Amino acid sequence: NGSGLKRVTRSRAIDANASWSPDGSTLAFTSSRAGNPHIYLMDPSGGNLRRLSFDGNYNDGAKWSPDGTRLVYATRRSGIFQIAVTDVTTGETRVMTDGPGNKETPSFSPDGRHIVFAMRRGSGTQLYSVRMDDGRVRQLTETGNNFVPVWSPL
Repeated sequence: NGSGLKRVTRSRAIDANASWSPDGSTLAFTSSRAGNPHIYLMDPSGGNLRRLSFDGNYNDGAKWSPDGTRLVYATRRSGIFQIAVTDVTTGETRVMTDGPGNKETPSFSPDGRHIVFAMRRGSGTQLYSVRMDDGRVRQLTETGNNFVPVWSPL
């Protein structure tokens, strides 16, 4: 209802794009407090702040896996945005895409087996999915410009 608002960050940096973990115990967000934008985690009270992403020079748009064990986000490497998945416990990161075209706005499927994302090539943006098990990428749309994909519930 909008009551009981509480500020949880106190940095002079830009803190944006917060995302609640499925169980509500952790917030993931993008912050430029270390210079370039990276993904951070913290408790809802603002405590237990920890940096999750270290590679890439711009990391943004983190979304949780349905089981709350991983985050998917866009990471710029060698000048191109790719899709990365990081285990929130171990910090192990897997870059799921490669090649030309900026890939952004990822989100997990409700069963956690796929990631959907938008890829911009030239003047067009289309939607793609990548499988978590084998990394196979599949184009989902072919016409128009398509941005910010969201999965429907199961």
